[in-house]
Amino acid sequence: MVELLVVIAVIGILVSLLLPAVQAAREAARRTKCTNNLKQIGLALQNFSNIHKGFPASRTLKPVYHGWVVDILSYIEMEPLRKQYHYDQNFYSPDNQLVVSTPLAFMQCPSCPRKRIIDLIWSDGTNYGKAAAGDYWVHHKGVTNFSGQKGINPMGSDPNSTGTPIPLIKIKDGFSNTILVDEMAMKPELWILGVQQPSTSSTTFSGATGPGWAYCLSTPLNVYASDGTTRYSYSSTSGYTEAEYEAAYPCAVNCNNSGGIYAFHPGGANALFCDGSVHFFSKDLSSGVLLKLSTADAKDNVSGDQY
Repeated sequence: MVELLVVIAVIGILVSLLLPAVQAAREAARRTKCTNNLKQIGLALQNFSNIHKGFPASRTLKPVYHGWVVDILSYIEMEPLRKQYHYDQNFYSPDNQLVVSTPLAFMQCPSCPRKRIIDLIWSDGTNYGKAAAGDYWVHHKGVTNFSGQKGINPMGSDPNSTGTPIPLIKIKDGFSNTILVDEMAMKPELWILGVQQPSTSSTTFSGATGPGWAYCLSTPLNVYASDGTTRYSYSSTSGYTEAEYEAAYPCAVNCNNSGGIYAFHPGGANALFCDGSVHFFSKDLSSGVLLKLSTADAKDNVSGDQY
């Protein structure tokens, strides 16, 4: 009996030692899958740009609403789904309901705790049906840098966007120096510093932001104060020196998924650059560096060792 108890105890110790390693290996596999998702998206965006001489606009508002993912379905081996989509109608129309409620594997990070089919509720309360969520987002506005230079986003759009691609020639900061798509996982749930909040970050949608992959865009890329809640005002960024900005808003990654880069990978999140490369941003990434990487033509220079 004593020998049996000793054997059981040894087995228990071995299991406790192996379990973290198994979990780490599983997360490494999930992170690799997430990276591959973004690489697929990057390849589709590159193929789109080769034909249209620019990346797709983050959103189209005229004559109807739809987002950038709709524009790349043909370039990511989703042609059968694209053929079912009605481009002459809003993405939330009944005729597009079957398409937009279809989960897309390449738009879902496997490290997220669950998949989401969410309600399409307009800001006036009208429910248009269901939508499959997406974890990879673009930002439809640029930001102002420390010298007061207003920079565009490589997939930005104006308030009256007709979906015209932004010409590649306008990405003056360099393709390897500009973020194109990043993780903003688990919307419309609201997560702050690893803790789910009782409210949601986006229970409704409007012309500015959308809840599902068919309208997956957000406001300018945000960074936050140490509480993960207080965000910077991009319109007043030029009033800061870089040191003051980083001191006031030190939290740049995995702070708040309502408007910032956010993932469920331990230690950071993935971002796709204009050149098709995918980089893992540490949760300790400088907010000043992130600001520089989020604009396409603000004359910012960032070296690779800074991220």
